[in-house]
Amino acid sequence: MDQDSFSDPFWIVQPEGFSVLSRPGVATVMDFLVRETGAIEGTVFIRRGQQVREASGVGIELLDGEGRVVKQTTSARDGFYVFEMVPYGPYTIRVAEKSAAQLQLTAPPQSTAIDAGTPVRSGVQLILE
Repeated sequence: MDQDSFSDPFWIVQPEGFSVLSRPGVATVMDFLVRETGAIEGTVFIRRGQQVREASGVGIELLDGEGRVVKQTTSARDGFYVFEMVPYGPYTIRVAEKSAAQLQLTAPPQSTAIDAGTPVRSGVQLILE
């Protein structure tokens, strides 16, 4: 299925892809699971004493409800990050271990969820200290 043909840009097909060999002259009926998705976005900050500033180049991980890393990204110059095409459900956002070790700072993970009522979750902040 061509996802560009969907009326909603946040719909995805699962599984992502497979091939089918059908017999010539025989119609093949197939069902596809189309899932709604959303996005989670926020900003990464560094706090040193009283000074707080945006943190660029920090690795961020998105974990599903079972604790598996399902997406990774890096914060932009202004500390902004976004995870797109995220299926509905509960998630945890954390700083990647490699980034935390390089910076010698830690940030508590943040829990959030997206669903049909709130498909885009904004303002999820991570503060490295």
